[in-house]
Formats: sequence, structure tokens, C-alpha cells
Amino acid sequence: MDTEADPAAGETDSSARRLADCDALRRETGWCWDVSELSHFLTRPKSFAPEAALWRRKLTAAARAGTYGLLAHLKGTEPSGIRSQLDECLARLREVARILAVLYPQADPRTPQETELCRGEPDAGGWDALARMELFEPLGVRLSGLQPEQRGEAWQLVPTTMQALLRARLGQHVQEICRADSPECGRCEIARFCRAERSRRLAAPSSRKPIVVDLFCGAGGISLGFSRAGFRPVLAVDANPEACTTYRLNHHDISEDAVLCADIRELAVAEITARLGGRPLDVLIGAPPCQGFSLAGLRSKQALAARQTLAGYCISEDERNYLFQYVVGAAVALRPKLVLMENVPGMDTPRGSEPSFMRTAEQMLRDAGFLTAIWKLDAAAYGVPQRRVRSLLVASSVGRLPAVPEAEFQHGASRSFDPDALPPVTVEAAIFDLPPVEADSGAAVMLAPAMAADSDPRHRYYLRNSRFPIKGASSLVFNHRCRYHNPQDLELYGLLRPGEDSVHVIERHGRGDLMRYRRDVFDDKYARLRPDQPSKTIVSHLAKDGNSYVHPTQTRSITHREAARLQSYPDDFVFCGSPSEQWIQIGNSVPPALAAAIARSFRDLLAREARP
Repeated sequence: MDTEADPAAGETDSSARRLADCDALRRETGWCWDVSELSHFLTRPKSFAPEAALWRRKLTAAARAGTYGLLAHLKGTEPSGIRSQLDECLARLREVARILAVLYPQADPRTPQETELCRGEPDAGGWDALARMELFEPLGVRLSGLQPEQRGEAWQLVPTTMQALLRARLGQHVQEICRADSPECGRCEIARFCRAERSRRLAAPSSRKPIVVDLFCGAGGISLGFSRAGFRPVLAVDANPEACTTYRLNHHDISEDAVLCADIRELAVAEITARLGGRPLDVLIGAPPCQGFSLAGLRSKQALAARQTLAGYCISEDERNYLFQYVVGAAVALRPKLVLMENVPGMDTPRGSEPSFMRTAEQMLRDAGFLTAIWKLDAAAYGVPQRRVRSLLVASSVGRLPAVPEAEFQHGASRSFDPDALPPVTVEAAIFDLPPVEADSGAAVMLAPAMAADSDPRHRYYLRNSRFPIKGASSLVFNHRCRYHNPQDLELYGLLRPGEDSVHVIERHGRGDLMRYRRDVFDDKYARLRPDQPSKTIVSHLAKDGNSYVHPTQTRSITHREAARLQSYPDDFVFCGSPSEQWIQIGNSVPPALAAAIARSFRDLLAREARP
């Protein structure tokens, strides 16, 4: 006899699992994590256990009173300001501790005697590793410049509950990776936090690389693709703080202060010019927000009518739709050799008797003396395991336009079948090897599964293909925790076959009772991805729910990492912020593989122009 799932029991099980996961994190890192932080990455703590709260209050009071030597410069500062800087340091410290705990679980002092011994400051090697990271810069403290007698005071900037574990694991890390005489920075899993490593990369010769300014950079998908093709970003701008944090953490070929968290409407062209240091700009990139043009949220005629009538929505009155003017203005002022503006096809939709926003931008650039073209590209044609059609406005001030990147893979946007094109990269090829997880389980950081045999064609075709360096040398997987699903949704997910949506389930099983949405508007709200085809477009709506992106074989929606792979992000690219903020960054991204294909075309044109 069929029995209905008990929602209360499901919630109880999930709550118990979350508490158990938090307890495991506490034991592994020494920090008491809040249950809501399990999927967070590089965020400030949301809560403080009693011992940590006491440590924070004492440190704040000593800094404000001027009695803490290393923080004497904060004397008289408001406590809220000191706490804010301290919490920023804690955000970094917690992630370093979490990564080291995954890498070196055996380096764990268990007895009270061992724990007390490890509370002391690290030895010289461990201290050097900590100093190279400079985790306490937000407080104005640079460890690399301290005298040996100051180290004890600096060590107190680490919460007492974390000291023993951090000291033990730093020691293990120094033995295996961060050796003083021969550090293996290429294998270092905490190098993304390392100030010395970033400085080393920035000091590397790059004068011949064409330079890029990336407006509306988001997490940095376009910048990553252009970097792979031999360009160098010199300035990145976005108004989203979490996206800027993600960009800084993952892009080591640009200084942190060149990633500006700013409203493009308030950014003076003179500030961009100053960043160029007198060098002509090769490429200006702008991908203004697409939500005002996107049809992803307009699920039906009824939904569109409701949005227009009840909300009074008018596309020509949405301020987001005019942000392209700032990209055009920057292009006219800076005169880059090439311009790239990316958006959804809706930006090229006519506005009644008025031209589309994209055609308007194109005409503005033409009036300023640029040659222009509008490309409509499907990311699947360039090896991205996702059907993602985008319109791109390309402009040139060098007298010629770059060639449209040649499609190499079969894709849905093509009007004819190309027998010479490669088969598309599928969902299965993109995510098959990731550790299986259940609803409300997984981790922000975990060990990657053991590699399958090199002969496995699924590895060679996408994950290990040099064109899409998804799997590199990292032994970790980031952002791979699934959200909570209620028992009713899980039951519906279980009835879905690959490629099916909720219409089929209702027709085949008569289970309309499982639908939580209006069937006259959202009858296809639930859908399972097909493993043998590219995914449908990954969208920022995933921040609200994952019902339209059910895993091909597991009873849950996809994780951030699975979505990132479907966007062609490498596994060592870490998304920061809360789960919702991570989804927005992933959904709004330009796939790096598509960006790299465009960048190669741009590079070829610039190389031809540079020849005598």
C-alpha cells in the first residue's frame, strides 16, 4: 500500500544531518559553524560560539584601547569597524582551515596534552607559510614584516579554538607542499589565498599580452576565457560585492585593487584611463545585466500579462536595460581596438517602432567611427555542455572586424547538420565523475574522487581536454552541496524520467497533487535533465529553486559545482558567498569556453594588425 511521505519527518532528518555536518566541521576546523553556512564560501561568520565571542570582544576592546601592539593603529576606532575588519580576516582563516582539514585529516591533535602543546605559535616553517598568505591584511597587520618576538602576539589573532588544529595542519602542509627551500606552489590548494603567490604571478613578464578591461565582470567567466587565450585583464568592475570576491579569489593575474566593486554609472573614465598607465586598450568587454531582456522568467502568456498588468512592467522603463550606454560611452572615450558586448537574444528584440537596445548600441558605436557586427552564438557549438544562445555586439576601431569563431560542435542553433562537426558535449560527460550526493548533503570543500582510467573517453572528451581544462591538478571539489528539498518535491523528482517535465508525470501518474505551482502557468515547472544531450541554459533563477534542473540520475536538483561544469568553469574555480549569491554568479556568467573561442578570434585579428 502506498504511503505518503511525512514532511515533518523529512525536515527532522535534514535538520539532524545539517547539525551533524556542522559538528564535523567544528571538530575538523575548531570553528563552530552556523547550520546556514554549510554551503557558504568566504563569508563572514554569522554566529559566534561563547569562547569565540569572548575572544572577539577582548580583541576588539584591546584594539580600540590601543593596548594591543599590532593593532595600535586602530586605537579609538569604533568597535563595529574593528569587528568588521576582524570578521573579514576570519572569513579567510576559516576557509584555509577547512581546506587544510580536508587535505590533512590525520594531522589532528586529539589528547588534551597534544591540543595544549599545539596552541603555541607555529614553528618557523608553519609561520612562514602563514606569513606568505597575509590573512590579516584587512586588520592592517602584515606577518611577513614581524620580528620573531612579535609572533606570539600575532598568533593571538587566530581564535583560540582554532589554534591547535591550524598549527598541526600548517606543519603538515609545510612538510608536503610549502617547503622553505622548494615550495610546490603549483600543487598548493591554498595558493588562492597566498599573497606571495599572487605577487609572483603579477611580477611575471606580461608586457606583450594584449590588455583587457572587463566591465560588469561578474565572477569573471569572460576574463577567464580571454586569459586562456593570452590576454591580460588590467581592470574588472562589478557592483556585486560577492561577485568581486569570487573574481579576486580566482584571478591571480590581476591585482586585487584592480577589481573594483563599483556602480558603473559612478565610475569616471579617467579612473579607467589611469589604470591603463598610458598604454592603449586592446579590448573593452561589457556584459550588462540581462534580466531586463531575458525571457527566462516569462514562462507563458499568462505570466507575461500578469507581469505587465499587475506589476506595471515596461521593458523600455527598466533602468537595467540602459546600462549598455555606459559601455558604449567608455568605448567612445577610450577608443579600444576591439569591443565586445554580450547579452541575451532579447536585447536584440525590436521595441515596437523603435530599434532594439542592441541595434541602438550598434548605431552609437558606428556613429563614433567603429566597424560593428552582431553575432548570435550558441555556447554548445564551442564545446560547452549547455544550449546557451547569446547575442554579441562586436566593434572594431582598427579597420577590420574579427572573424566569427568557427563552430566545432553540433548544436541546436544551427539550421543545418554539419557531418564534420563533433558531437556535442553532454550533461553526462560533464558531471559523471562528481561524488554522488543526496538532497541537503555534500560539502563546500571535499576531496575529488579518484581518477578513472585515462582510457575513459568521457574524461578525454571534456574534463581532461586541453581545450576545456575542467579537471586540473587540484585534489579538491568545491561548491558541491545540494540544497534542501521537501519530501513532496523529492517524490515528484523520483517520478521524472530523463528529459521529462512535470506535464508528463501528471499525465502518466495522475499526480497533480504533487504540483506546488499553478498548473495553468507553471505546468512544466519540474524537469529532469537528459544525460545524453547538452543542458538547457543555466540561469540565475536557480537561486530560488532547482526544480527545472533535476539531476539526470539522482533524485535531487543539481549542485553549484555541477552547474559550474555545465558552464565550462574548471573545478578549481571557487564561487564565494551564500548559496543564492553563488547561483546568481553562475547563472549570469558567460561560459569561459565560449569566451575563449571569441578571444582567439580577437587575438588573431590583433596579431595581424601588429605585423609590419
